[in-house]
Formats: sequence, structure tokens, C-alpha cells
Amino acid sequence: MTTNYSRFLRYSVICFILAGCSSQPGDTADNQLISNQLEQLLADSRSSDPLIAVPASLSAAELLAAEQPNTARQLLSGISVANLSNPLKSRYMLVDNQLLFNDGDYDAVIENLSQQTDSSLLQAADSKTRLAILELLANSYALQGDHLASANVRISLSKEFVDAEERQLNNDAIWRALTQIPNDELPGATSDSSELSGWVALTQIAQSTSGDISEQVLLLNQWRNTWGEHPAANNLPGGLGMLEEIERNRPKHIALLLPLSGKLAKAGESLRDGFLAAHYQSQQAIRNEFKAVVRVYDSSQSDIDIQALYNQAVNNGAELVIGPLQKSTVNNLAESENLTTPVLALNYSSNQPVSDNFYQLSISTHDEIALITEQAKLGGAERVLLTYPETSWGQRIADEYSQVWSALDGEIVATAPYTDERSMSPSLKNSLNINISEQRARTIARIVSDSFEADARRRQDIDAVFVVAQSQQARSIRPLLAFYYAQDLPVYASSHIYSGRINPSADKDLNTIYFSELPWMLTSSPLNQAVRDYIGKGGNYSKSLYALGIDAYATSSRLPQLKGQSSSRIYGSTGTLKMDEHNKITRRPAWATFKNGRAVPLPTIDKH
Repeated sequence: MTTNYSRFLRYSVICFILAGCSSQPGDTADNQLISNQLEQLLADSRSSDPLIAVPASLSAAELLAAEQPNTARQLLSGISVANLSNPLKSRYMLVDNQLLFNDGDYDAVIENLSQQTDSSLLQAADSKTRLAILELLANSYALQGDHLASANVRISLSKEFVDAEERQLNNDAIWRALTQIPNDELPGATSDSSELSGWVALTQIAQSTSGDISEQVLLLNQWRNTWGEHPAANNLPGGLGMLEEIERNRPKHIALLLPLSGKLAKAGESLRDGFLAAHYQSQQAIRNEFKAVVRVYDSSQSDIDIQALYNQAVNNGAELVIGPLQKSTVNNLAESENLTTPVLALNYSSNQPVSDNFYQLSISTHDEIALITEQAKLGGAERVLLTYPETSWGQRIADEYSQVWSALDGEIVATAPYTDERSMSPSLKNSLNINISEQRARTIARIVSDSFEADARRRQDIDAVFVVAQSQQARSIRPLLAFYYAQDLPVYASSHIYSGRINPSADKDLNTIYFSELPWMLTSSPLNQAVRDYIGKGGNYSKSLYALGIDAYATSSRLPQLKGQSSSRIYGSTGTLKMDEHNKITRRPAWATFKNGRAVPLPTIDKH
């Protein structure tokens, strides 16, 4: 080994020690011990005896992989893999693929490890190494959006765990993976009697939360009879074990406090009719002898005493009050200490509610932007172009993109504001620096020769495009990006780009655009289609608030489930709903793209 390389390794030890200096004071002794161990390993890696040098190089690479990946790679490069025993090969395979994983090359990890799950090489590994390899593969699948493959690997992981707590954590990871798969893709996932099939069947039951709770309890009992020995049977995930108690204690009288006149009448009617549609559908479900009373109260008046209206509903027998919607009345009720009956407000309060009986459910573009930016980041984007309309709405959405993207350490390197469809073209051209490229080509042509020809080039520091647009304007984005040499850039948008009506000829220009959407808009049922058609023809409904009304009904009986178990989810019409520690219900919208002019649901890329 050369003197320079020896100096390089000593420098790596110093860097490793310095990196440990940021740890807590109590960790100093441990850091020093590891640093001494690393220095000895690096010294042994220079031994002329391969029986000493190779294991030392491999152990040093394992320690350095996270903090000093280049040094770890250099140590691995000096090892002849062919001459390694199987246990050492498995350790080499782990650290080599951990380095690829840390670089974001999940495809390479999957290619390298997917063929090894049943190999003699993996079986020769010690339990710790085998677990780490399989977990690395499962995480790589999840980060590529292949959640079924991730769940399959984790199922094979289960038998490796001796500790019950670790086994339960792995079961939780299996559950998270399967619940990321769009509901209409689950039936085709498996049809045999394997452990995976039991997980899939349970996931399908969990994702039926928009229907009748009695029907869900019936399905769960059938699952228990079939899958009594399944790993999930003794500790049902996602709050499913609470369903029978919830069914017994669901509210028998519900009050809706909604604006039914004035400027918010459309919003109130959309919420009311979505709620009632879900309610009547539930009442017609099989074996459902439960009949709830729903009473609607108009909260339109600007000077309304919301506490008095709440008291009126409670005095009339309400066991749950849903609403109000208006921000001011939500804030007023949130300040009340006299909420003897639970409230599910349909907007978020500005301040922390006083009563623990105050719950909040709402829908906002922020939920979509959070998902869009997360998926873009996990997809590898760092620097983006943001195009948006020069309106108060467009500017507000653009500002929110900027704030959320910055919080993820992303950078908006260019913006392309537009006033109408005609102004989109010059704005995108300027933001992509096509004008500068064309000017440069003209300058070169004057200097070199009149016959000189050169294609314009776009700027190369953009990884993706964020689009704020309605469907009509959004259809121009892909053709314009292709015209300006940016057809390779991934494009992300909110649900505003989808009209909700199936129109392949018009929407073919939206192909490959990723967007967030209400799950309700991506599924097909007679009710969904009838309402979407009604809205598409100018009907007086808001698609998002109609869906929120459906989710308000689904949530009405499941508040104890969401509150009682943090892992509980409602797979609703507006998204996957969960409750935080302040009784605030947040949503994760669905993820989709356009293929052949049709909106198609996609699994999300997942954080490991």
C-alpha cells in the first residue's frame, strides 16, 4: 500500500472522529472506542497477510460506509470477492449495496439483491447480516413504489426475528407497505393461501372504511375464521381490533351545522349531500339494523351564535355535532369550554381548541403540495421550475410551493408566471433560457460563418417542473416543454389539472404528468360517476367538498378508532385520514398520472 494511500486512510480516521464530535457528551467514550477500533482495522488492512487484511478492510468499510463512503468504496475495491468465503461475501454484498442505497441507486440494489433472497450465500450469512440485507431490499422496493414486493420481502424477514417486539415492528412495516397500494390493485395482488394473501385480504377490509361499519365488522370476523393462525390475527393493525366496540357505541343522532344559504350555500349543500349519500348507502347495507337520525341546521347567518346552535342540537338529542364550516364560527366554537358532546368541525381552527371533545377535519391544497413535493424529492428532484397563473389564487399556491419545497431543502431555480394560455409559451421559453441559447447561437454564427447552424438548448440545472394550472391550461404544458427541449423533465401538478370527466382525446396532452387527487375521483361507482357527470355539466357541487361530506360520515363513527390508535387510518374519498395528538385529522391524497389520456392511480414512493 502506498504512503499516499496510508495518509488518506489516516485522514479518514480523523474525519470520522470529527464527525463524532457532534454527538452528545455521553457518547464521547463510545466514539473514542469506535475510532480506536477503526484505526486498528485500517492498520490491519495494510497487512501482507490476506487472512488479516481482508476481514479488516471489510470491517473498516462497514464502519465508514455512512460517514466516509468514498473511503469505504476504496477499501472494498482492494478485496477480491471471488476469494471470499460465503459469510464474508454476504457482508461484502451488504456494505456494497448499502453504499448504492445511500447514493439513491435503488434500482441497482434491487438488481443485486432480489436474486439472493433464497440463495446459499444469504443462508450462509449470520442472522444480523441476513436481516440487514433483506431490510435493505425491502426499503429499496418501497422507495421505488413497489410496495407489494417490499411486503413480500418483509414477510420472508418475519421468520428471522426472535424478539417479539422486532417481529411486531416488521408486521407494522408490512401493513404500511400494503396500505400504500391503490385499492383497485389489491385484488390482483395474490389469490393463494399464502401469508401474503391473508395480509392482502385484511388490507382490503381496512380500506373499506367508506362503507358501512357493520359490514366491515362482518368481513373482519370472516377473516378471523379463515386466518386464525395468521401473524396479524393476535394484534390486528390499524385499529381494526376496536371495530366491534365502535360499532356498538356509534352515534345514533347526528347534527349537521352547515351554511345552506348565502355565498357558502354551494359548499354547504355539497357537504350535506355527500354526507347524506353516504348515510343512505350505509342504511341500505346488508344486515344493518342500525338506524341513525341525521338533522341539518343552517349556520349561514353572519352574526350567528354558534354555541347556541350547538346547544340547540345537543338539546334535541345529538350525540355528535358535525360542523360548522365557516372559519370564524369554527374558531368561536374551538374556544368553548362547554362541549359536552363531541364536535367534528369541517375546517381547521386558527388556535388550539380548548376542549378535548373538539375534532377537526378539512381539505386544503396544502395536503396536495405536501404530497407532490415529497414525491418529487423522493424521485430525485432538487432544483425545479415553477409555473403558475398571475392571479391571487395562483400566487398563493406558488408561495406555498416555495415554502414547502424550501423546507425540504429544495430550490426553485426558475419561475414561469402566465396570464393566459398564449402567455405560457414565452414565459416557459424565458425561464428555460431558450432565448439566451438562441442569442448565443446567432453570435457564434456571425463569428464563424453564415451557414453555421446550431440547435437551441435549455438550461440544465432543472430537475423537474411544478405546475399550477386548471385542466385547460395544463394541457399546454407537455407540448410546450417538448418544443423547448425539456420533454425529459418530470412534471408534477395538483388535482386542479383533472376535470374529473373521462376525456382521453382532450387529456392525452396530460400524459405522464404526476398529480395528486381525491381517491374518489379515481374510482368508479354508479354514485361517483353520476356526481362527477353532474359537476362536469355545471352542476352546483364542489367535487372536493362532496367527497369531504362522504368522509365526514365515514369519520363520524370512527373518531374513537383514530384517537385510540395512532396507526389507525380511514381510507376515505378525500385521501387517507389520520388523527394527530391534537384531534386534528389530516389527509394524504391519492397519487396518479395520465396514461392514454386517462387518469390512472399510482402507488406513492415511500420513505423507508
